[in-house]
Amino acid sequence: MKKYIPPTDEEIACCAFAIIAQEHPTLANIKWREAEAQLIANRKHDAGLLRRRSDLPQMHSTLCTA
Repeated sequence: MKKYIPPTDEEIACCAFAIIAQEHPTLANIKWREAEAQLIANRKHDAGLLRRRSDLPQMHSTLCTA
C-alpha cells in the first residue's frame, strides 16, 4: 500500500493554471505575462537593478515572492 502524500503548492498552482488555460486560454496568457513581469521586477529589485518599490508592478506583489 502506498503512503498518501498531499499535493504541494507548486503542483496545485500548476494544475490550477492548466484548468484556467483550458477554460480561458486568452486570460491564462494574460495572467502568465503579468506573473512573469512581476517576478522579473521582484528579482531585479532584489538584485538592486530597480531602485524604488514603485518600479515594481502593482498587481499582487505579496503573492509572488519566489
